[in-house]
Amino acid sequence: MTTSLILVGGVLALIWFSVLIGMSMDTESQRRQWKRVAAERRDRWEERQLLLRSCPRLDCPLRRPG
Repeated sequence: MTTSLILVGGVLALIWFSVLIGMSMDTESQRRQWKRVAAERRDRWEERQLLLRSCPRLDCPLRRPG
């Protein structure tokens, strides 16, 4: 009885780990997420560049580095 419980538990653990590994290897989903992050960063950079171009003074506080 104990052996069968250990065997069933081991099989369930192996199935669970294989599901987790399969989910982490979903490269298409990861690629979509990274493309979304890159697009958001690009949009923020473009907005900052528009703000900098619209600022008439060289000592404008928006022109701080970073």
